Amino acid sequence: MSALQSAARNPFVRVAKPALKWLAGRWPWPVRARLTEGPAMYVDLRSAIGRGILVTGEFDPVVFAPIREALAEGGTFLDVGANV
Repeated sequence: MSALQSAARNPFVRVAKPALKWLAGRWPWPVRARLTEGPAMYVDLRSAIGRGILVTGEFDPVVFAPIREALAEGGTFLDVGANV
């Protein structure tokens, strides 16, 4: 669990959440987010999806868990979707 994920559970952060959400929604630069599986990616905090990935370290685990299980060790998966 990242420091940010731990901090998200802090009572002070819960109280400050509206202000932090407002600030994140206006943050102009991508932020590096560590995923629970190990790799990192850059996310846009103006997006609810980006904020969710930063805080939880996961993106849509219900969709990606079966894909992860179906891939062989060292396998490759390409997501060529158009996003939103």
